[in-house]
Amino acid sequence: METIEERQQRLEKERLRQEGRNVANRQKRALETPEEREQRLEKEQPRRETEKENRKRRRIEEAAMRQLQQRQTSEEIAEERRREHATRVAEFDAATREFAKRFTNNPFGYACSVCARLWHKEKLTPVTPAMFPTLCQAFPEWTDNQLAGAVVCNTCKGSLRKQKIPFYSTSNGYKYPPMPKGLPRLNPVAERLVSPRIPFVQIRRLMNWKNGQYGIKGPIVNVPVSTNAMLKQLPRNVDDQHQILVNIKRRRIDKGVYLADEVSREVLLPWIKVLQDSPLYRHYGITFDIDRVMEMIAEAEQNTWADLEDCYDGAEDEDSPMFDAAALMMDQRTLMFDEDEMLNHTVTMAPGEGQRPISILYDTHAEELSFPQIYLGHPRYIKPEARPSVTSMAASEIRRSHRRGALPDHVLYMGAKVIRYRVGDNMKAFFKNAPGLQALTREDVENPEKV
Repeated sequence: METIEERQQRLEKERLRQEGRNVANRQKRALETPEEREQRLEKEQPRRETEKENRKRRRIEEAAMRQLQQRQTSEEIAEERRREHATRVAEFDAATREFAKRFTNNPFGYACSVCARLWHKEKLTPVTPAMFPTLCQAFPEWTDNQLAGAVVCNTCKGSLRKQKIPFYSTSNGYKYPPMPKGLPRLNPVAERLVSPRIPFVQIRRLMNWKNGQYGIKGPIVNVPVSTNAMLKQLPRNVDDQHQILVNIKRRRIDKGVYLADEVSREVLLPWIKVLQDSPLYRHYGITFDIDRVMEMIAEAEQNTWADLEDCYDGAEDEDSPMFDAAALMMDQRTLMFDEDEMLNHTVTMAPGEGQRPISILYDTHAEELSFPQIYLGHPRYIKPEARPSVTSMAASEIRRSHRRGALPDHVLYMGAKVIRYRVGDNMKAFFKNAPGLQALTREDVENPEKV
């Protein structure tokens, strides 16, 4: 087998021989006479025609081969495209079937019997007889029918298989206090009037102002306030059902209003009666002046009956056309907007002015006192064996079947609280494990030269 150098030498010799033959042929043809040239051409004519035919045939064959290759290439490309399209269609159909299986045909909103959190329907499975002893231990009040018809999520099922009560079980305290019947719905301003904490926070709608989600901007300023002081600012000379426009500001000198809405005593009174006897309000010594509220309502009722008597004193003949005309005119006047009366029934207050804010990290019941409409003045008590944390309580309340805690302001409040706790825990871990910071004191932290 020849080497690369030998092959190069051989090719070079063949090239030189071919060049020598070409030079010799050119010299020989240059010396031949016209007769010899004609004779040579006549002898070479058949060979030339044969070579021409061969070249033509080769061109035709090459063209046909190129067409065949192009056709095969185009068919291969088309086939590849068909396969890719079929693959995409199959993937799309598979994704559509999977979406229908997971969401369309698997509705959301079914509660687990143990943790009361909402799940998709297929995420819940019936309990087995092996789980009955643990369920009876957690829920001794359950009947046999309730045990047989109970369904649990995968999280609770894993704990029940180990003969353990799930951490998120309602028997551990992950539930709201029962809502008394007949309590009206409070708007944000009315809720602030009966809550001892005001969480000043900026909540804004993101992107689309109509259908966009809500977002929180800035920190939460947790300010303790006096509920009695706020209620005493409400006017006395209005009836029970009259709507009072209440403006809540951060400071009285501010032009902007933090919250503004209409409030009536008819809505506040049932809540005052419920909250004044709640455990948290009694623990912190928060009281309401019920006598004053009832006195205002009694005065309002007397004023209302006096106004009605004044209206009917001048009505002697109810069948008279003049009486009907006067009644229509009076009804028209009641529908008109009385600016002076509206201004008289507008209350502007700044309950948090002059109060020192308390961090939500150190205010033990800040969330319960800020949202009395959710917790009804009851503290959240989770059994220690359930290993409660801010994150676990937020995760439970967001997905509970009772949706009274899944409001934007409360959800964002819990999210900000979880973030603060995580930052605090990370800082503790860093200062505890970082080299040279184990002996860090408060004076060192407050000294800007050392931090």
